[in-house]
Amino acid sequence: MAGIARSKVEIRPFSENLIPQAAGLLAARQSRLRQADPDLPGRYESPAAAQQGLAALWSKPQTTGVAAYEGDRLLAYMIGSPKPEPVWGRNAWVHSPGLALADGVDPSIVADLYAAIGEAWVRDGVFFHFTMTPVAEPEIVQAWFALAFGIEQVQALADLRNVKPPPPPPPGLTIRRAGPADADILAGFSDLIWRELIKAPVWGITLPEAAGEIRTGYAELATDPSVTVWMAEVDRRVVAIQGYWEPDEPDEVLVPGKSVTISVLSTLLEERGKGIQSVLTRHGLAQARAAGYDYCETDWRSANRGVARSLPRFGFRPVGYRLVRRVDARIAWARGSESAASG
Repeated sequence: MAGIARSKVEIRPFSENLIPQAAGLLAARQSRLRQADPDLPGRYESPAAAQQGLAALWSKPQTTGVAAYEGDRLLAYMIGSPKPEPVWGRNAWVHSPGLALADGVDPSIVADLYAAIGEAWVRDGVFFHFTMTPVAEPEIVQAWFALAFGIEQVQALADLRNVKPPPPPPPGLTIRRAGPADADILAGFSDLIWRELIKAPVWGITLPEAAGEIRTGYAELATDPSVTVWMAEVDRRVVAIQGYWEPDEPDEVLVPGKSVTISVLSTLLEERGKGIQSVLTRHGLAQARAAGYDYCETDWRSANRGVARSLPRFGFRPVGYRLVRRVDARIAWARGSESAASG
């Protein structure tokens, strides 16, 4: 650790009374992030807002945390919480505000924090570990990589402030907004994305029992007043869709205000490769700008070749990574003899 002897670093449990001090680290971190990427949100540059965000994070059920000290100086903290759900089973997260280092502290301290917080997770059978980390902190990304984490999801942002009106659609293609009468049509698109993601090289599972819920969710987009779905038609047949809505729980570290989410980009198999989704995207982003949004945010699986290659052409750039580590569950019993010498 730069300028600090490792023997002088003490890892302590995080507690509620540390929140104000930790908020100072988070506010300073957000300022450094915005120096590297001015498009990132500035809310957490305020220590008061950072304290509010950390208090909300700390209030989540079963949340735990650790802090690194040199004497009375707080060097870094890490806060995480379990999030059991059907696909990943028992898993735990370090969300974007859940990690901050004081300026100048060696990023390798992330390993010490993770060792302390992760030991309890593994002991309790939590073997899937996730974190959200900004691209603008490459040294922290590398620290997670060194701990066997890898990129699974990309959080991306497009600046809409210079978006210009798109050219008219090509002959034979029309674009219209979905309405209540289109619920069945939208439901018919509900399996296109997950069927693509189960293929190589993503191999992202969708449990069979989730297919009905996904279909219902697509149908409900037609009547949700907070959602705008654009549909591309050829010969009065809907061949592609994409939807826009405000983020439900925006990442306060990565997603700026006045942002809109783009999602459910889907094109019928036989209509792919014709540029239809590109026409929709140009139209949708221009409409989002006209509605007053400054940014459009989205995320995709890093192994999803189609989206990873197409959306950057429209100004989307990575601002954050969802990193994951899958601990071999056999560690629950395959620890060897306690009397054996360590290797």
